[in-house]
Amino acid sequence: MSRPVYITLILLLSLGLRMTAVQVLRGWRDGPSRRHGADGVEYDALGLRLATSLHYSLDGSKSTSFRAPGFPLYLAVVYRAFGQDYRVAKLSFCVLGALGALLTYRLAGELVEEPRARWAGLLAACYPPNILFATRFDSENLFVPLLGLTLLATFGLARRPTARRGATAGLLLGWLALTRPNSALFLPVLVTLLGREQLRVGRLHPPSLIALTLVACATIGVWTGRNYSVHGRFVAIATNGGSTFYGGNNSVVARRSPLMGAWVSTTRLPGRREIDATPDEVSHDKMEWKLGLGWVRGHARLMPQLLLAKIARFLSPDIDSPNKAYVVFNAIAVVPFLLIAAVGQVICIRRRRFWTTPWFILQGVYFATFSTAIIFWGSPRFRDSIAPVSMCFAAAVLPSRGPGRANAEPDRAP
Repeated sequence: MSRPVYITLILLLSLGLRMTAVQVLRGWRDGPSRRHGADGVEYDALGLRLATSLHYSLDGSKSTSFRAPGFPLYLAVVYRAFGQDYRVAKLSFCVLGALGALLTYRLAGELVEEPRARWAGLLAACYPPNILFATRFDSENLFVPLLGLTLLATFGLARRPTARRGATAGLLLGWLALTRPNSALFLPVLVTLLGREQLRVGRLHPPSLIALTLVACATIGVWTGRNYSVHGRFVAIATNGGSTFYGGNNSVVARRSPLMGAWVSTTRLPGRREIDATPDEVSHDKMEWKLGLGWVRGHARLMPQLLLAKIARFLSPDIDSPNKAYVVFNAIAVVPFLLIAAVGQVICIRRRRFWTTPWFILQGVYFATFSTAIIFWGSPRFRDSIAPVSMCFAAAVLPSRGPGRANAEPDRAP
């Protein structure tokens, strides 16, 4: 099978699986529902307000910074072009998912031979959580392909450091952080690893690293400036960090077995009166941070079991749904992907031939995301958002006779 034929088939497979999931599980005309959390409902509302009035607001009156702007801005573009047509929005999610699978294949192609890269693309196309994203208004729909582009740009920067390549990678990384703020942790990881590679080859190029850092910070800074103009105080990206932190670090999720390592709304936690008494959303956020940090300091003996519960959730398929059929499906369909990726990652850590800067970059992105789960809560969505990284790890241990490939000969010249 030639490369163009493989790419065509992987795009069609990815698109077909996601469109089928939308048709069977949700329907094309239905908008986001609070049954799947408040995220999608609020992203949709913000996107619609932006499209119709250029106002970043949930209720049409008061400007907000509660949600990161990356995905609502994407929805605003879709709604501006086609109106609030959920069929078009969901079709665009399916297309983004297909692009994510293609970019995973391209990413793996930078690391392993062609047949194994094709396995990575196939796994990304069929990974159930990422198929499910296309049925919901989750920010991962945009984040996954954007992560693939960011990592490809970073690999190119590692091979040939220039200020222009650094600026490109920085722009993508900044937009990534505006889509899911935890990815701001990737910046120090990437700068450190790229600097180490430049020192290793004896070709230190400060302009490339400076461009990466400055453009990433400037991209985020545009939104930070907007936040300051709205609130009169510093808000880097969003004001929901406190609710996420306190909701993931409290006695409920540390002691009650069905919820251990999970997240609960701060409306169920002590200190709600103090939270509600705050005058604005920035003060609201700071109070939730204060309560969460206070709980951590006062409950050190509970932290080991809470951290273990967070890790277990991060590494496991999503089993929190009241739908038992969904839980069983996840256990059967998702666990094999997770096991293959975990074995591949361990092998990449242990074997010296994988100790190269591109592989270190993937490890760095993984552990930065893992740190997010440790700090906040063990959401499988954190892990599933970096599926391109996981599928590259899986490709390292899969057979060198890839799908549609008769031998292990790479198409690309070394």
